[in-house]
Amino acid sequence: MYGGGVFLIIISIFYYWNKTLQKEIKTRKITENKLRETVDIINEKNKEKDTLLKEIHHRVKNNLQMIQSLFNMQFRQVDNEYTRQVLSQGKIRIHAISLVHELLYQSENFNSINIQDYIITLKDTIDSIYKKENLNVIITVNADNINLNIDEAIPLGLILNELLVNSYKYAFKERSVGHIDVRIKEEGLNYVFEYKDDGVGVNINTANLSESLGMRLITRLSNQRGTKPNFKNNNGLQVNFIFAISK
Repeated sequence: MYGGGVFLIIISIFYYWNKTLQKEIKTRKITENKLRETVDIINEKNKEKDTLLKEIHHRVKNNLQMIQSLFNMQFRQVDNEYTRQVLSQGKIRIHAISLVHELLYQSENFNSINIQDYIITLKDTIDSIYKKENLNVIITVNADNINLNIDEAIPLGLILNELLVNSYKYAFKERSVGHIDVRIKEEGLNYVFEYKDDGVGVNINTANLSESLGMRLITRLSNQRGTKPNFKNNNGLQVNFIFAISK
């Protein structure tokens, strides 16, 4: 009798434990299904966000290209050489911004661009506009595979645009070959930027850099990143500055 009672108690405990386990498994499956549904919803929302960001960059790029086309129309309608130069410089500055959105549109995460790819593409554009006959400009880019977000890339792109245009227009007079070296490296919480050409240079002590719109833009854009450019005459023009990495 006692043995039968013990057996019944063991069977009851096992039955209760089995029921509890089945209930727990059922609850866990329901939770897992809900979690899976939530993950699917989040993934779908992320895809929608990526599609929207891609479309935004595409439309901004197209709008900027439309503005460039308007500059081209105005360029063809004026005879004054100074005005034509102003329009040409304005067009290339707009292109520098447009190029950021184009590369963001082509990137996988739509949040950052490879600055080395940007510099090379920008150089090719400026080369096609400002390159003089019998002049070969060789550019070396060392950017340590650095990727910049849109807030960093646009001001840096405009700064690079001004420096490249300046070198093409003034640095390599009566030369067949010119060299430009661009370096960007990460040091702690900052990026270190250096631009140098081997052109005629500029006398920093006597030149009034504030009279040049390009140099004023470089200074202002650098200030927006919380830094100040350092101009040197080092067997050509050299520009250095340090700016903080965006969090």
